[in-house]
Amino acid sequence: MKFIHLSDIRIGSPTESGRHWSDARLDERFRTLSRVLDYARDNDADLVLIAGGLFSHQPVTAEMDRVNALFKEHSDQQIVIIAGESDRLRASSPVRSYVWAPNVHYILSGTVERVVLPELKTEICAASATDEQNADPASFGLADIKAFITSRPSEDFTLEDIRRYTGRPVIRIAMLRGRDSEAFSRAFEKTDFTYVAAGISGSAKEILPGRIYSPGGLEPEAMSDSGSHGIYMGEADEETGALREIHFVPMASASYIPLLIGVTRNSTAEELGRMIAGEIRRRGEKNIYRLKLTGSRDPEQDFDLEELKKTYRIAEIIDETEPEYDFETLFKEHPQDMIGYYIGTIVNSGKEMSPTEKKAMYYGIDALLRTKA
Repeated sequence: MKFIHLSDIRIGSPTESGRHWSDARLDERFRTLSRVLDYARDNDADLVLIAGGLFSHQPVTAEMDRVNALFKEHSDQQIVIIAGESDRLRASSPVRSYVWAPNVHYILSGTVERVVLPELKTEICAASATDEQNADPASFGLADIKAFITSRPSEDFTLEDIRRYTGRPVIRIAMLRGRDSEAFSRAFEKTDFTYVAAGISGSAKEILPGRIYSPGGLEPEAMSDSGSHGIYMGEADEETGALREIHFVPMASASYIPLLIGVTRNSTAEELGRMIAGEIRRRGEKNIYRLKLTGSRDPEQDFDLEELKKTYRIAEIIDETEPEYDFETLFKEHPQDMIGYYIGTIVNSGKEMSPTEKKAMYYGIDALLRTKA
């Protein structure tokens, strides 16, 4: 039995709100989910596990309709969904009364529910995040672990029934949210679950090899959200009920990328712009960049890169370049004033300047020249 495990799609998330690419990023989340389901179909996956965070908020009907239409297109896959912190279930949540496609199983309880799939010889034990069960999102799921551990195959789908029918044991999967990887490991290490589909925000985590995994967010949320983003693809052995294979598949439409750009005294704004544009095109124009400029520049050179920010997804430009002055020429031009005195004091000290001292000298001269102007 093959399955896909993902979480935190966060459809509707206002990531990068106010940027010229923010609307495109909103749609990319849906299209990434669509690619995941296509991947599941193309790789003959039987089951899709969404471990929380399908939406970034309480979804409206139009959002659920769009997602449900996508699920209907993939009716060969059984889809099990739990709510996470971002879309946790409330008494008034629209999802409670929504009618999903027949292949979709949305868990509407904060206590353990079972989804029985006899055709897959599989049972899923799952719980959603709800306001009623846990007011504190950070602790959700951990209090319910005991229920998962002590739960047994449901009465209408017992191990004995499966053995009489097929001679094979049932595949059991647990799904829940949490934030503590070690707690997951301690709780499930000695249980008989084939697989634990954990939902922990961030990047992908192997919590307990061969047993517990969390794919993290399907798309990165911020520049600090580094690491891989995608899904886990697994296969359970129908002979033994054990996990036969599990591997990570990158799926994110975009990544946040820090880009370090070296500058010299001879660099011009035009050359720098062409260099940055070339790097962005090489790495991917859908990615979001934080540029950091380093090195030395001509004191008269101003790097205006605003046009680049209009064309590409550049979240921030940090200019750490230093003005490179010709101190000998400056000394000759200012022999009797404060600038000449400042240069002479440092140069005539007879000591070789450290990088820190050179930087201090550059900043000092720059400040004096600006004051004089």
